[in-house]
Amino acid sequence: MLMAPLHWLRVHVREALLQNTLSLLIPFAAYAAAEQVHASGVIAVVVVALYLGHRAWEVDFATRLQEDAVWKMVAFVLESAVFALIGLQLPVVLKGLGEYQGVDAAWWAVAVFAVVVVIRFVWVYPAIWLPPTLSARIREREGDPTGRCPSSSRGPACAAWSRWPSPSRSRSPPRARTSRSATCCSS
Repeated sequence: MLMAPLHWLRVHVREALLQNTLSLLIPFAAYAAAEQVHASGVIAVVVVALYLGHRAWEVDFATRLQEDAVWKMVAFVLESAVFALIGLQLPVVLKGLGEYQGVDAAWWAVAVFAVVVVIRFVWVYPAIWLPPTLSARIREREGDPTGRCPSSSRGPACAAWSRWPSPSRSRSPPRARTSRSATCCSS
């Protein structure tokens, strides 16, 4: 209900500063409008953001550039505030640990971290290699996992992989090394 008029306003206002002000005020307007009709304000903000983000290409170039910088700054300030609040809560959390104090709490934290890292390694490799191995359709679309490139080799990951000198080409000129990305990663 609110998305179309807000989008029309954003497209037809030509001043970048005013459009950026609108982009900061639109989430609050969406939240307030949803709360007035006893709907979820958070879902309203998300829906409006998805709609306007999907149509962001219709806003002029200068606004998009400035808006990107503004939202990066807003995200930085909000993340800083969240981490400051977490830091303020740390003494309360440490007091609430009960019998696990100091070294015991640190040991448990390291143990949980190690278990999570090991589980991730155990999970990621089968998750990458198993689907292409079991499905011919995935193999056709993404390539053979036993090939020269990893099965998830799209974009930057493949570009980074292609720059690693292979043992047989370690003394080859850079042109020969970068040609590997064209042969294994293009689709």
